[in-house]
Amino acid sequence: MKKLLIIPMLLVFFMGMGQASAGGGKHFIGEKFGGGIVFNVSPDGLHGLISETQDQCIEINFYDVRKKNIIGDPKNHSAAGKSYTDWRLPTKEELKLLYLQRSVVGGFLNHYWSSTITNNMAIDAWYHNFNTGEQDFKEMGNRKNVRSIRSF
Repeated sequence: MKKLLIIPMLLVFFMGMGQASAGGGKHFIGEKFGGGIVFNVSPDGLHGLISETQDQCIEINFYDVRKKNIIGDPKNHSAAGKSYTDWRLPTKEELKLLYLQRSVVGGFLNHYWSSTITNNMAIDAWYHNFNTGEQDFKEMGNRKNVRSIRSF
């Protein structure tokens, strides 16, 4: 008789685990949440960063990313069901975190723009090389890829 009770209890436990974050519980790296994939989580599991599952632009210059407002346009994101409008270009530091979780998120090409610029004249911006892991800066007229993120 006790064996019959254990199976339903285990089912309830595991079903609850999958629903924990949807109900406001703790999140984890690799979780599909908020229109993308979680790639960074605070120690308490309540806050973090989400990456899009695909690139928004391939080989685009930084000026056009700013001018066309590609990042904030919900039509350029793959979120099914619910549309999020708070997508943004990651900072240099956030892009490094995303690089470290590239195998979890997947689908990356080579060079990605960050939102971090190098000087007051706004001529150069930082990018991350997803092949080597190195960060460098280039003139904003160069072409790089764009993968947007959002916070939760």
